[in-house]
Amino acid sequence: MASKKRLVVTCVCIMAFCPALTMQSRRANCQPPSAGPQTSYNELLSWLREPVDGNKLQSGKVYSYSGQAALEPFIPQPVWPLYFYPDMSMDVAPTGDYPIDKDFLEATAANQGRVTLDPDGELHGYNGLGFPFDPKGLSPTDPQVALKVLWDFWYRPGHDDYYMPMETRLRDSAGNDGRVLQYVATEKLYIGNTGTPNGRLVPAESDVESKLWTSFEQPQDVRDTQMIITKYLDHRKDDDVVVFTRKERRARRMSAAERLDPWMGTDILSEDFYGFSGQVPEWKWQYVGRRKILATMNVRTNVDWGGPHGWVPQGARWELRDTYVLAGTPNNPADPYGRRVLFIDAQRFWVTWMLGYDHDGQLWKNYQHTLAWSNDYQPSADSKGNPTLHYCHYEANGHANKILHVGETMVDVKKQEATLTHCYTCSYNMDSKEAAKHYSDQHLGLE
Repeated sequence: MASKKRLVVTCVCIMAFCPALTMQSRRANCQPPSAGPQTSYNELLSWLREPVDGNKLQSGKVYSYSGQAALEPFIPQPVWPLYFYPDMSMDVAPTGDYPIDKDFLEATAANQGRVTLDPDGELHGYNGLGFPFDPKGLSPTDPQVALKVLWDFWYRPGHDDYYMPMETRLRDSAGNDGRVLQYVATEKLYIGNTGTPNGRLVPAESDVESKLWTSFEQPQDVRDTQMIITKYLDHRKDDDVVVFTRKERRARRMSAAERLDPWMGTDILSEDFYGFSGQVPEWKWQYVGRRKILATMNVRTNVDWGGPHGWVPQGARWELRDTYVLAGTPNNPADPYGRRVLFIDAQRFWVTWMLGYDHDGQLWKNYQHTLAWSNDYQPSADSKGNPTLHYCHYEANGHANKILHVGETMVDVKKQEATLTHCYTCSYNMDSKEAAKHYSDQHLGLE
């Protein structure tokens, strides 16, 4: 891997090629959302209990505002006012099949009877390979089904081993961008690595589950800031978050209280990453059921945003996906959320939607993932068709059979603003030696 510093600087240069709506087009759509449904958690449950027939939704059809009634059973009820508006366009593609590699499935089979859960929901006996629990054996009558679905989401295939330049925009209700972050991230699972002692990527850090490294280039007040988030195999142990800033010229550890604050001045918390990245035993999880839901799945390239406020994915490819619906409530009364609801894809176990509720049971945030299938994804290109991220080896994506995280939307319905992110994801698999250096606290700020 080339110098991390040089790669981050390059990231700033390529953002000029990112697709963007003009401010004029955003304001042309800028109108108050129509009166919508109630936004309490109980209203969501009522909507979820209504019977749905996925066969009534036509794949291969582009739905407009006049087709709202056909879409309503498949878009989470609280967010209808955001996604349904007069000049909307929603391309509903046929539901795809995204097969999981044979080795992963064989490891999943080997886990059966070996992996267990304790009363607090902590996982035991898992070696980092395959799903902890075979999806084919998940039963709604199992009292631990919610936790088993959640752990399968946690260890879903292909969620690490990437190099990801990103751009995040904080956008107000008039479609104006305020704070814009440009940065790059990598993540690596430290367990389940074949060819290493006991599957540990870095044997000296045998208690580590995973590490996430992030380095920021823009805006100026966070330039050269780097951070490493370490998660431990023991989920009762709090994450370590170490931050290096140019101003302090040293690394410091963030407190647990700080990690419940907005991340880098956006609408996202650290525990919002991927829909949920908190400590599993610190939450109580309820299995709500299964639900067909429309999701931005297998988009062919990075999409932009539009709609009344410039908050809704545009030019996206939507699919009707089967999902597990989980509701979690935090044990910590200081947690900003009163509840979060996850819609987890039943084949690939990525969160497609997350609805966050306050302590009064009212909708607070709407989080939506934009996902790509590595075999079909086409990276951003310049006017001549050449990839703009020359150091990102997109050829590693092809035929990798991975779901790629290429964008996300987080709408704060109370503050009436949104945090929007483009992710330019390329697969990258670090070996033990490189990971030990790349994810070292002592190495922060040296490149």
